[in-house]
Amino acid sequence: MAYHCEIHPGIISEAMGHSSITVTETYLKPFSNRKIDEANQRVISFVRSGACTV
Repeated sequence: MAYHCEIHPGIISEAMGHSSITVTETYLKPFSNRKIDEANQRVISFVRSGACTV
């Protein structure tokens, strides 16, 4: 949830007690892909209808 609130991964890593930010990024990777997927869907929607969806 913190990641979706745009909290820096370094802060999330420290709060979770991970040994490095790399560990945290491993868990956050699926969320990054989800954001990319959502962005792509918005672009496709715009191309099809001429209007952005939220």
